[in-house]
Amino acid sequence: MNYGFKHDLVDYSNEPAFLAVQAFHYAGRPDLTNYWTAKLMNEKFTDNGYPGNDDSGAMSSWYVFSSIGFFPNAGQNLYYINGPKFNKVIVSLENKKQIVIEGENVSKDNIYIQSCTINGKQWDKSWFTQDDIKNGAIIKIKMEQNPHKHGGKSV
Repeated sequence: MNYGFKHDLVDYSNEPAFLAVQAFHYAGRPDLTNYWTAKLMNEKFTDNGYPGNDDSGAMSSWYVFSSIGFFPNAGQNLYYINGPKFNKVIVSLENKKQIVIEGENVSKDNIYIQSCTINGKQWDKSWFTQDDIKNGAIIKIKMEQNPHKHGGKSV
């Protein structure tokens, strides 16, 4: 997959490619998910627009989820963690609970996850499930400039 991204073989303007960057989670390389997600967000989503057709909000949804620090695998109980672009985001759930995502050391250069906690528990996976957040959650993601071993347990 890394080869495909390096040689522009993955067309991120096309919705079926949305999960391609998440494939690195399955190989135990979430650092590559963070690298390519940050690169795509910075180079393909600009003030001039985004790649491809938004198709009922698909492209913008990819960007919003990726920016807050996790991406859902549609039809599954699974969310992939990636580096957030914001210091703090609050997502209000239907049950009146909240998911608070806090990014520490967030910057354009700090694209790799150093550590993550969910509800105060050290999180050594690069993913979580709906069950982990359905009653609200506080997700803290500490970022750094160099690749780190966080989340090396594959999905």
